[in-house]
Amino acid sequence: MKKLLLVGAIVLGFGANAQELHFGAVAGLNATSLRTNWVKEFEYYNKATPIGGVYAGGYIQKSLSKGSLFAEAQFTTFGAKFKDTQAETYYGITEDFSMKASGVMFAVPVYYEYDVTEKIGVDAGAYAGVILSLKRDGGDGSGKVASNTLDGGLLVGAKYKITDKLSAVARYNFGLLDIDADSYRSNNSIFQVGVQYQIK
Repeated sequence: MKKLLLVGAIVLGFGANAQELHFGAVAGLNATSLRTNWVKEFEYYNKATPIGGVYAGGYIQKSLSKGSLFAEAQFTTFGAKFKDTQAETYYGITEDFSMKASGVMFAVPVYYEYDVTEKIGVDAGAYAGVILSLKRDGGDGSGKVASNTLDGGLLVGAKYKITDKLSAVARYNFGLLDIDADSYRSNNSIFQVGVQYQIK
């Protein structure tokens, strides 16, 4: 956790005065999909549908006059499902090439949170990520998928402060970088719902 928070502090360029900073933990659930041209390249696939996942990490916060500046460091899952639209059954055996692509990413979101009220805040910013793994299950085989190393994009979100320490958060991450190392295009779409707990 200390390493995660150190990454966030470097990204924001915080000063050495620790009294001005707050830090804590974040965790929750994902609903992720891929914006991809696989569907056009393989006519037997329909559009990508979301899959569930999780995320967890830590954050550093610097309070400002009308809100706060945040940097997070988190591990998050991502991916999508693709259904075979031409699955057929022969002699009791179904040929179904439906496929699921799933992966894990280390991400560093950096964003500004504007305090609408004492309990409600809205977020806007960006994230950078490193793809740690990407695999597929189904289709014409299973195993690792070649992927680009980096991901990045924009984010928007909202927060509801339950107590002084605990908040409920929701966020949408819109990937701008192509994560597919092959000739296809794939961009992340990650919706997150979770909690944020302030430790200090």
